Amino acid sequence: MRSRPLPHRRILTGLAILLLAIAPPGFAALAAHSGEIIVRYQEHAQPDTLLLQSQRRNGFGQMVRRLRAPATIVVRPEAHEDFDQVLERYRADPTVAYAEPNWTVELMASAPLPDDPAFGDTGEEGIWWVCQDIINRLCQQRGQGDTRVSYAWEAWRQHTGENAPGSSEVMVAIIDTGVDANHPDLRDNVSAASRRHISGDTGAFSDVTDMDGHGTHIAGIIGAVGDNTEGLAGINWRVDLLALKVFPDMDPSSSGSTALRPTATVADVVEAIHTAIEEGARVINASYGYERPSSADQDALSAARDAGILVVAAAGNTGRDNDQSPIYPASYPLDNIISVAASSIQGNFTSYSNHGRNTVHVAAPGGGNGPAIYSTFPTTLDDEPEIRSQATQSDYGNLAGTSMATPMVSGAAALTLALDPDLSYRELRERIVQSARPDPTLAQRLIGPGLLDIEALVLGTIDPLGQPLEPMRPTRLSAQPLANGDVRLRWLDNSVLNEAYAIDRLGPEDENWRVVGEVAANADSFVDSPFNGEPAPLQYRVRALKSGAGAECCVSDVVDVDSGVLHYQQGSRSMSSSSDCFIATAAYGTPLAADVQVLRDFRDDRLRNTAMGRWFIRQYERLSPPVADQIAERPRLRALVRGLLRPIIALLR
Repeated sequence: MRSRPLPHRRILTGLAILLLAIAPPGFAALAAHSGEIIVRYQEHAQPDTLLLQSQRRNGFGQMVRRLRAPATIVVRPEAHEDFDQVLERYRADPTVAYAEPNWTVELMASAPLPDDPAFGDTGEEGIWWVCQDIINRLCQQRGQGDTRVSYAWEAWRQHTGENAPGSSEVMVAIIDTGVDANHPDLRDNVSAASRRHISGDTGAFSDVTDMDGHGTHIAGIIGAVGDNTEGLAGINWRVDLLALKVFPDMDPSSSGSTALRPTATVADVVEAIHTAIEEGARVINASYGYERPSSADQDALSAARDAGILVVAAAGNTGRDNDQSPIYPASYPLDNIISVAASSIQGNFTSYSNHGRNTVHVAAPGGGNGPAIYSTFPTTLDDEPEIRSQATQSDYGNLAGTSMATPMVSGAAALTLALDPDLSYRELRERIVQSARPDPTLAQRLIGPGLLDIEALVLGTIDPLGQPLEPMRPTRLSAQPLANGDVRLRWLDNSVLNEAYAIDRLGPEDENWRVVGEVAANADSFVDSPFNGEPAPLQYRVRALKSGAGAECCVSDVVDVDSGVLHYQQGSRSMSSSSDCFIATAAYGTPLAADVQVLRDFRDDRLRNTAMGRWFIRQYERLSPPVADQIAERPRLRALVRGLLRPIIALLR
C-alpha cells in the first residue's frame, strides 16, 4: 500500500529546522577536552631526538608527558598559542602518525535510584546484591534478571572439589576511581601489583585510594571475598584485582545532589591500559565512556587485544542506540570488546540503558528500575557522609547503571578463566555472549540472545559438548559499490565457533535469498559480481555456518545497496529514520556516510554545548523523523535534500 504524500509544508518545516540547527562554526563552544594534544609519531620517529624534533619548533606547545604507548606524547599549547592551530601543525607534520585532542572521559554516572522508604535496608526491596555472604542461597534470585550465579558456584564446587569459586591467578584490571584495598571484603583479593602501586613503587598509579566509591563498588561485584562472615560475596571469591586509578578524587566541597563526578582523559586511560598489559591482566573492566573516538585509545585497546585481554565496557546510561550514536570504548569495532547493557530485576532493559544490534553484546543486572545493586563502598569515606549519601552501611552502598552491569560480566569472565585459563579472548567473549539466556525482546536490541547467565557459562566451560553454542552472528555489515559494478562486503568476524560464512543476496527479481558465495570461517570480506551493466537494488546478508545450526541461525542484519547508497535494515524494515541525524541519514541512506558524520560531529562538538544548540537538537529530533520517513521513500526528494545539504557540509568542513 502506497503511503499518503506528506504535505510540502511539513517537509519544508523539517528542512528549515535542520538549517537552523546548522549554525555557523563560531556559534558554540568546543567539545570537552583537556586542552592537551595526544601526538603519535611514525615508527621511524621512535628515538627521542626525532620524537621531539617537531615539538622544538615554534608554535608546537610543550610536552607534558610521554605515554607508555609507542612513540606517543602529550603536549599542551602555550598560553599565547591557538589550540586548533597547534593541532593542525602536528597533523601536517610528516613524522606524525596522528594528533588528536586529549578528550575527557566520564564515569558511567549512576542511574536514578528508587524513592523507596525501604531503600537501603539490607534484605528489603530497595537493594539487589550479587550474593549475601551469610545466606548464599539469596543470590540475585529475586526476579527474571537473576544471573544464576549461586548455581554456577555449585557447579564449580562439584567440578573442582574446591569451596571458593575463582582463582587468584586471574587478574582483572579495574580502570576507575581506585579501590579501597583495606576493605574487609576486598583486601584478600587486591592484587600484589595493586599493592606495589599503593606503596608508590610504580609511579603513575601510586595512589589508588578511592574517595568516590565507584571503583570499590565495581570491585565488590567482581570479587568480594565469600565465606568470611562479611557483608556480601562477589562473583569470584578469589581473584586478583588490579586497581588503576585514572579518575581524581571528588572535591568534598562539591558533594551532594549538585556534585559533578570526576573526569579523566584519554591519555590517562591509555596509560592504564598499557599498565594492565604489563602487569598481566586477563580482563579489563571499563565502566566509563566518551562520545568522540580516539585513535590513541583504540591503539591501546588493540595492544590489549594482541596481549590476549578481554575488555568489558559499559554501553552507557542515556537510553540511546549505540549503532547510531556510539559511546566509546564500547563501540570500537574490535573483537576483544564486550559492550554491556543494564537489565532490571525483572529481566528487561532498564529505561536508561543504551542498546545496539551491532554494538552492544549482552545485558546484565544494573539496577535502577527497582532495586539498585548493593556492593562494597570505601571505608575511607566514613568521615565524608555527604559523599557517602548512597551508602547503607559504613562499608557498603547502592549504585545503579551500566557501570554496575559491566563488572557482572567482568566477574563472569574471570570465573570462566579460573576454570579454563587457556581460553583465548575470542573464545571467552563468544561463550559469554552466546550462553546468555535467550529473550526475544532483548535480542532485538543486542548482538547476543539476551541476559548474562553465569550458570550456563560455567556449565558450558566444564563440558562444552554438553551445551553446544551457536556462533555469534557477524555485525557491522557494509557494502561498497565498485567502479566495475562489483560490490565489496565487509563485516566484523565475531565467531570462533563457525565453520564458514555464507553470503546471501536478494535482487529485485528474487523471491528468496540466493547464496552467492561462501568464505572461510575467519574471513571478514567478500566481493560479489552481481551483474554487468546498470546497477539494480540489491540486499545482502552474511550467515555464520555451523553443522547442526538452523538455516536462519547467526544471520547479520541486512545491508541494502541502492545505486551506491546504503540502507541499514533489520529484516525488511528500513532503519534510516532510527538515526538521530534523521533527515541527513535518510538523504544519504546510512549514518556512516562521511557527510552525515560531518553534521553529527558539528552537533556533538558545537550544538550540544550551548542551551540554544540543545534546544535546536530537541526540536529537530521531535519533528524530523516523519520528514525523514518520506525522504527515504522518494529517490528524487532524497537527491534534492542531498543537494541542499552540500553547501552546508562544505561550510562546516
